[in-house]
Amino acid sequence: MYAKIISLDIDENPIDEIEGLVTGGSVNLDGDSTVRRTCSLTMVAKDIEINDYYWGLKTKFRLELGLTNNLTGDYDPALGIYPQVQWFPMGTYVLNSFNSSVSGANYTISVSGKDKMCMLNGDLGG
Repeated sequence: MYAKIISLDIDENPIDEIEGLVTGGSVNLDGDSTVRRTCSLTMVAKDIEINDYYWGLKTKFRLELGLTNNLTGDYDPALGIYPQVQWFPMGTYVLNSFNSSVSGANYTISVSGKDKMCMLNGDLGG
């Protein structure tokens, strides 16, 4: 399984993106809680430039999870060819914590987030 985390500006436009292989984590949905979604994710990424400014702030990010597609090629509607990884949107979150470490050529990244509702109910200073 793969993950893509996309840093968003205040208008929820993409700023920066990190993609890698998931090594652990979860996405939780709770309809009874005011904060309906939470995520905690650890991933390994290669050849990335992490801009600490975007990821060090309490910012919003979009999470997408991807599965390897056993069909071959890139998606082309005219030809009916599919991408190597099929991405599934998992929602928009407010960054709760972001940690990264480097070992060799790999970055190990741990990220956790809460649903945007935490900006209104006081969980993250809202």
